[in-house]
Amino acid sequence: MRIFFTLCVLLFFTGILQGCTTTPAVTQNRVALVIENRDYPYERCKKSEKTKNKVCYSDLKSYSVDGPTESLRKLGFTVLKLNDAIDEQIGVFKSLKDGTTEKIGAIQKFKDKLLSPDGGKLQPNTIGLVYFYGHGFEKEGNNYLVPTNYLQNDKPGISANEWYERLSEGEAEGLLKGSANIFILNVCRTLGQKEVEKNPSRLPARTLVAFATEPGQVAKSTGPYTKTLLKYLSQPNLSIRDLFDKVNDEVRQLEANEAENEKHRPTVIHGDDPEGLFRHTYFAGEGFEGAIDKW
Repeated sequence: MRIFFTLCVLLFFTGILQGCTTTPAVTQNRVALVIENRDYPYERCKKSEKTKNKVCYSDLKSYSVDGPTESLRKLGFTVLKLNDAIDEQIGVFKSLKDGTTEKIGAIQKFKDKLLSPDGGKLQPNTIGLVYFYGHGFEKEGNNYLVPTNYLQNDKPGISANEWYERLSEGEAEGLLKGSANIFILNVCRTLGQKEVEKNPSRLPARTLVAFATEPGQVAKSTGPYTKTLLKYLSQPNLSIRDLFDKVNDEVRQLEANEAENEKHRPTVIHGDDPEGLFRHTYFAGEGFEGAIDKW
């Protein structure tokens, strides 16, 4: 009888300990689109009669830090990779006469990867991640990404805000609990206003956007954001939100002695998160290796 009682006590406390142990959930479907734009036509822009008196996009080829492609692959992401992409490679949305929207380029391939092969519905526990390094700007609360075939800022760029909306249409397509989209934008945010931060509900549900700097600020090509991101990306037992909090805090510490107008102030915003997804989903933990799909 005493042995039976002792066994019951051991089983009871074992159950408590197991209940207190947290294990990062394994995401069934992880897809990332990584775009790194460095080779902008600065010299050609300066020599052009049409643009010689305009602000040309500087060449970023001297920036040697690789982005998160390999780290994401090791975390189980299927990575779609683009280098020095022009607008049609990145992807644009074209409104058709019948009211529908045609999607072309990497953005369409990325979304196709998020969908299940049988029913065109988003798979359960699907994490979509977009990382963009290159030139960008913010105007009236909208963020724009600059392809490498844009000489200077006469063109509006590719609207990241439209990406947020289009890639989060899963509510109508069967977005299931545990699915989310994450955008990491290592771009300048000049011409900025803080409209999005003042009203984060404008972002679609289950959508998180991490910026390398705050509105109105320049993201230096040699800034510490990507290096710091890579440092924490593969650290186990960090939720998505905790990961970006650590990245943001460390970047601020690294630049504590910089002039105020030179500092990066990384920010994170997100839409409604009814399941607390960003606090309970982990990049690193038990997982599997993904693949890299280059254009």
